[in-house]
Amino acid sequence: MPLSGAYIKNNLINIRLYIAPYPGFEGVTVGSFSRAHIRPYILWLSSLGISGDKINKVLKTIRTALSDAALNGVIPANPFNKNDKAYHKERERGILTPAETQALIASPVANIYHRLRCCWRSAAPCGAGGVCD
Repeated sequence: MPLSGAYIKNNLINIRLYIAPYPGFEGVTVGSFSRAHIRPYILWLSSLGISGDKINKVLKTIRTALSDAALNGVIPANPFNKNDKAYHKERERGILTPAETQALIASPVANIYHRLRCCWRSAAPCGAGGVCD
């Protein structure tokens, strides 16, 4: 399957902005890349204020290139075969359960308008097994 233009563009941006400027990669070839390069690189990106999610996307660019090189026999194995990712916690999202909604309504609130706003937002599940049944 051919690669999309957006995929190629995003990877080229990652290379230009985040991979090529790293001083630790100077003189490193695909064949000389090792696991020892990964952690200092992640720390360097973190020191620049790059988010964990973006670091993982940039690491995927490197991982993909090394995987391709390993599959084509250019290097004996991919140094990324272990799970090396920057810490990134996904936010939990979803609709509140009826029990969670009841607990939220029962909690003390200093401002009554916050309570009304909370109740208004939780009214969405009414009629579908929600708290209004």
